[in-house]
Amino acid sequence: PLMVLASFPRMLVPGETLHLPVTVFAMEDNLKTVSLKVNTNDLFEVDNPEQTVTFSKQGDKVAYVDIIVGDKVGVGKAHLMVSSGDNSAGYDVNIEIRNPNERVYQTESHPIEKGQSWKGKLVFMDNAFGYQLKATVSRLPSINLERRVKYLIRYPYGCVEQTVSSVFPQLFLSKLTQLSDEEQSDIEGNIQRAIQRLNYYQRSSGGFSYWPGSSYLTDWGTSYAGHFMLLAKEAGYYVPSELLNKWIGYQQKMSSRWSFDGNASYHFDLEQAYRLYTLALAGKPNVSAMNRMRSNHRMSRAALLRLAAAYALINEKSTADELVDEAGKTSIENHSYYWYSYGSQTRNKALAMETYLLLNDKAKAYQLFKEVADDLGSSSWMSTQTTAFALYVVSLFSDNRQEENFVFSYRFDGNEESIESKKPIYSLKLPAKDNKKLIIENQSNQMLFLNVEISAIPNPGQEVNKANNLALMVSYHDMKGNTLDPKQLQQGKDFYVKIGVKSTALRNYKNLALSAIFPSGWEILNTRMVDVGKGLKSSYANYIDIRDDRVNLFFDLNHKGDSKVFYILLNAAYPGRYYQSPITCKAMYDNTINAATGGGMVEVDE
Repeated sequence: PLMVLASFPRMLVPGETLHLPVTVFAMEDNLKTVSLKVNTNDLFEVDNPEQTVTFSKQGDKVAYVDIIVGDKVGVGKAHLMVSSGDNSAGYDVNIEIRNPNERVYQTESHPIEKGQSWKGKLVFMDNAFGYQLKATVSRLPSINLERRVKYLIRYPYGCVEQTVSSVFPQLFLSKLTQLSDEEQSDIEGNIQRAIQRLNYYQRSSGGFSYWPGSSYLTDWGTSYAGHFMLLAKEAGYYVPSELLNKWIGYQQKMSSRWSFDGNASYHFDLEQAYRLYTLALAGKPNVSAMNRMRSNHRMSRAALLRLAAAYALINEKSTADELVDEAGKTSIENHSYYWYSYGSQTRNKALAMETYLLLNDKAKAYQLFKEVADDLGSSSWMSTQTTAFALYVVSLFSDNRQEENFVFSYRFDGNEESIESKKPIYSLKLPAKDNKKLIIENQSNQMLFLNVEISAIPNPGQEVNKANNLALMVSYHDMKGNTLDPKQLQQGKDFYVKIGVKSTALRNYKNLALSAIFPSGWEILNTRMVDVGKGLKSSYANYIDIRDDRVNLFFDLNHKGDSKVFYILLNAAYPGRYYQSPITCKAMYDNTINAATGGGMVEVDE
């Protein structure tokens, strides 16, 4: 005769308050007084955990319970119990508590001479939670291994390049550092899932699209996916033969069709050289296409070095050496088209470094290794493509060097241990204790490098307004088009957000990502970006990713002043006080193009 129901959002954010409507059903006339109790785990606090609901006859009534989200993330659990006399009923809710902010890192690096030690106090950053503390001791210069790998794994989007980049260096991570059984199992699962996911990108031709299901094929992404599959298969992972054979057929066809008219950058010679490299790696070299490309003398330096790598793979060392010599003399670069291959100077250094390793030119490889390692070890932003290739070649370089084990000891928070490492990098996972002293002593006959990394997730913050080479305009409207303030809305109100993006520089903007994460108390109403109302039609986007709490849109802007406008239909569904993340837009492979606006707290009134 008693029943209780509650309607929760799909997720909540630390610091939010949910004014939870709880519906109590009394299905007999003699149930006059009903006790409502709410119990939760430690992720929630309840302002009014016990209430009395009175009935004059059978029916239903709504009681409101204020649930305050603490400063932890995880799964929040609430148990609602109603009772009257001998009658009772319960209702259980599990809800994800997540922080939309990205984890931030503070790192410091220190060389430690043989027989010397380093001492320092580790102090946490303010206004954050979820602290993690890691330290690595290495015979290699610091490469921020933990941060760079986590960046790839946690990257929020899922094009073919980012799917491959997230796992590409994981193929070789065990060569760089020690891994627990659990970590190794996680890596194996990540790699196998990525291989399975590649099925969604491969088209009937054998080429790979940039987004799953898209008709647009990406030359670089196709070669990159195949490169990964070949290395994964060599490492012992199962790669479906149909997936691989269709890719090989596509690469052979496209490499034979490719032509060169003398304009190196415009016709993407690096993409053809990489294609030929992957065929050579697969044991299916297109020698005629390689020779035809070699006969051209207007290739960019990066393409010459990648073609040299292809010749090195088929044991044509003298030809490869000639191409390397030519690369040293040319002044032609193709960096104007980095967007097409998702590249950068550091990525191209990594490609060149692999060529030198294949040719056993240790001096040139070492020089580039120092530059690539310096870039990895800095606090500078790197794209997913650059990060993945940089980590890959560092592992290749390390694997090519036979060096003795190194020994060090550490003291932290009452713990002390002496460690001998067989791998180039040893990772210390330290307890997250604030304001504690760490001591590292080098007990080896070589210099060691210490990297200390403190990370945390910032608490939900205030409004943000920044623009770099991009204009971002956001406004909110009711269904009649009138402007409204989203900071305070009535429960049940339908409204929409209008997001405008405009190019402000004299160049093409490729691979832009717009991310709109909405408050927990709002719901996204439409399943696709369709007409919100008369005359309100969103601009074309290359790909749309709609999730429970956010909409991600991916598109290009092709000239200065080019713009896009997007409309998203929303509903103020759950009363309470919620965090609104800034709406952001950025170029995924160029950190100089970005904008963000909005943020802060919003309220939904009952």
